[in-house]
Amino acid sequence: MSKDSYLCYIYTAHIYYPGDQAISGRWRSLTRAQLKPDTKEWIKELTTELDAILALASWKIGSAEDKHTLEARLPAIFKVVVDVREAIGEKFTSADIEVSHVEPNTPFNKVYMEETYAADSEGHEKEPEIVVATVGMGVRKVVSRPVHAHEYVLGPKVVLESSLKAVLDPPPPRPTRSKTRRP
Repeated sequence: MSKDSYLCYIYTAHIYYPGDQAISGRWRSLTRAQLKPDTKEWIKELTTELDAILALASWKIGSAEDKHTLEARLPAIFKVVVDVREAIGEKFTSADIEVSHVEPNTPFNKVYMEETYAADSEGHEKEPEIVVATVGMGVRKVVSRPVHAHEYVLGPKVVLESSLKAVLDPPPPRPTRSKTRRP
């Protein structure tokens, strides 16, 4: 068992589920304050994964200078991630707050999801929509334990299959006027 999974086990099995929220919140805050993420490792992992994605699409980053420019801009993005992580996990201890997302192929539920790119609908009943991807993270509060029920503070933003199809399907051809000459 790795150190990360052992800490996760200790927290969930012995502190989070059986304990008081105030105690688990304080433990989480102290632990995260001591175990800061290494954003240099994030840069390496992200650029490696991005290279693989671009290679799959038969694209590549032009030059070594372009790759260096991209890597130089990533710390600003990661700072926001670290700041959100710190705010949720270290500074806010009176409730358990989590970042939420929706897995692909999940049926759309407007109670806790927000459709980002709505396709035109004609108001008739249709089959349940399927989520293709999460494009904006949500925030939820854990309201009961050990069941792990949630109260959504801000629903995740999602793209639906119908919206993606509407964008990808070519529009129907325009009708053309026949040019006939009048005498």
